[in-house]
Amino acid sequence: MALRKTGTYVLLMELPVPQQIYVGSVGLISFPAGFYAYTGSAMGGLKARIARYLRHDKKIRWHIDFLLVHASIKEVFCWESAIKMECAIARALNNEFKPVLHFGCSDCRCPSHLHYSQSESKLKNALFRLGGTTGRPVT
Repeated sequence: MALRKTGTYVLLMELPVPQQIYVGSVGLISFPAGFYAYTGSAMGGLKARIARYLRHDKKIRWHIDFLLVHASIKEVFCWESAIKMECAIARALNNEFKPVLHFGCSDCRCPSHLHYSQSESKLKNALFRLGGTTGRPVT
């Protein structure tokens, strides 16, 4: 039996044009064009969770699925761990970037697990400072 690597991930995405997107129970959200970092956990396995997000033929289930209809994943950052770190990472990103309120955090007390920046490099630098590792960019 193969050992599943568990932990926390951040999807670094680009939204090329401004969009008004209906996001499930949150409702209609205005998203400016730019870069977004979505933080989540994959305690059932990072590889499977990330592979799901990279597929185009998936059921719209979570808040992030609504955004991924319009945004593209540029890179994925990971923190391998047996414990969830998503709230700590999301709180750290709140200090530097604009949160999209109530997005991806219905099961915790965080204001958001999605953060916006006009600068891809500022988001990437913050994720590296927080200890995230990344493979090659997603194409």
